[in-house]
Amino acid sequence: GLRIGECLALTWDDVENIDGTTFISINATLKEMKDPATGKYCLQRKDTKTECSKRKVALCSAATVILEEQKKAHPGAQGEDYVFLSDEGTPVMYRNVNRTLHCMLKRAECKNQTITVHALRHTYGSYLVSNGADIYAVSKMLGHSSVRITETVYAEVLNRKNASTASIFD
Repeated sequence: GLRIGECLALTWDDVENIDGTTFISINATLKEMKDPATGKYCLQRKDTKTECSKRKVALCSAATVILEEQKKAHPGAQGEDYVFLSDEGTPVMYRNVNRTLHCMLKRAECKNQTITVHALRHTYGSYLVSNGADIYAVSKMLGHSSVRITETVYAEVLNRKNASTASIFD
């Protein structure tokens, strides 16, 4: 459910294990910027989208396994090093993440091959809401500045949930 820039900005200092649960602290984003002098794109570390975007998120076990694999892939990584690096050891660019996703969709012969990484953020939120997660908790996890934003973005999912809730009285 992270914004792509938030994910790419994660450093090993942002990862902690508390009582067997892995947490990540979201406190920055990587923005892809075009250098006017060279015309090349580079990543710059910036503040999060909003102050509410700064948050601590508990990870599911599958995400924890992915972090462990990242650590093994870059055994010399220190606290301030980025978690997600290219094969060359440089920060990953957004377009490379989307390109990799599109290759995976093609290889899996998915019907919809236009999905973006950002769409997966919405899938995450929709899944949580439709499976009964508290809307306030989802809002916090997604880093929305208010629960109203979460309600607006996931209104369709909430409406379907409300319709099925009404049937409880039947």
